[in-house]
Amino acid sequence: MRLALPAFLLALLASASALAADPENTLYIDLKDNCRVVIEMRPDLAPKHVAQIKKLARAGKYDGIVFHRVIPGFMAQTGDPTGTGTGGSDLPNIPAEFTQEPFKRGSVGMARSSSPNSANSQFFICYEGCGSLTGQYTLFGEVVAGMDVVDKIKKGSQANNGQVSGPDKIVKMQLAADARWRPAMEALCNALRCGLPPWHEPAAFTLVDRDVRPDPGRPGVLHVSARFRNDARWPQAWPQVLLTLSDVDGRVAGARLFSPREYDARAATRKPIASGQVADIAMDVIEPAPDIVAFTFDFR
Repeated sequence: MRLALPAFLLALLASASALAADPENTLYIDLKDNCRVVIEMRPDLAPKHVAQIKKLARAGKYDGIVFHRVIPGFMAQTGDPTGTGTGGSDLPNIPAEFTQEPFKRGSVGMARSSSPNSANSQFFICYEGCGSLTGQYTLFGEVVAGMDVVDKIKKGSQANNGQVSGPDKIVKMQLAADARWRPAMEALCNALRCGLPPWHEPAAFTLVDRDVRPDPGRPGVLHVSARFRNDARWPQAWPQVLLTLSDVDGRVAGARLFSPREYDARAATRKPIASGQVADIAMDVIEPAPDIVAFTFDFR
């Protein structure tokens, strides 16, 4: 018999999480000399950008990446795996999430090309003089500790558009929620025969592919299938799936939340979805009106 998590372990978990106000939306960026920058992300301002940063950080894509462009009195830019300022990740670009939240010292924004919807993996941390970027670039976070560390990042010259020779690099970038105590806690719980609360990170589920086609045996019914992957570092319980229908103008025409049992009859008896595991979705829906052109999936 497995026991509930003892009270002292719950207290220990709570104290570990309390190191960051919101561990799931707090970034730790470790630089040389054991220096750390702490960034509080703002999913309320830029949920899609925050989700992409989290996926890339959890995949280790920022570890070892240089600050390739650092302009004194302006900003320090990083996140390009090529180190040239022209590269990005293998994830899709992100639609702009511009707001009127002002850029200021410590603001963290997404770099982009001349296209508003071209942000991908590169981001910058503001020194001063970023106010003109407000409403023109996506602001997704703010430095809450370690701005003095950012001030010491090796600079380029304004004459060379801030390009840095022998640049400083990110040693490791991770989420506060991915603290190293979880494996130890799991081992301890296994020894005590208790249950650790399941990991819950819906944003780490990635849609791999999807297909919508008429059911040949049932007129007026569409068969919707999709595959998704758990990109979190830990196994997760099967998520709820929100299916949203939109018209040609992008207006939401309808939405429904499906439980795991509704899109996979075996989900209730299956083990949690392991890190990196791909799972299937299958559901039937009534064929919508002709002006419905988009089906989107979100995980809850």
